[in-house]
Amino acid sequence: MIVINVFFDVLPECKEEFMTLLDDMIGKSTQEEGNRYYHLLEDLTQKNRYTLIEHWENQDAVNFHNKTSHWIHFDKTVNNFLNDTYEEHHYTEIPF
Repeated sequence: MIVINVFFDVLPECKEEFMTLLDDMIGKSTQEEGNRYYHLLEDLTQKNRYTLIEHWENQDAVNFHNKTSHWIHFDKTVNNFLNDTYEEHHYTEIPF
């Protein structure tokens, strides 16, 4: 499994547009084969900071996702609503 955490610092005046864009992308992404989980979290201590948590079956599913029209549109548009470029971290499970 691949886990991706994406961190956003949203401009206060752009919160509604950000949420609309994100809602569209998540709605389409969760229909993709290989997607296991999408969850959006709001930071309790830093206003307008959000974390998106994604779980994907494998790297092939992530690669497919990154070529979809909804992801490309999101990636080209989202920074218009942010204080700074989003930060993305990729992880894999370590079995115990």
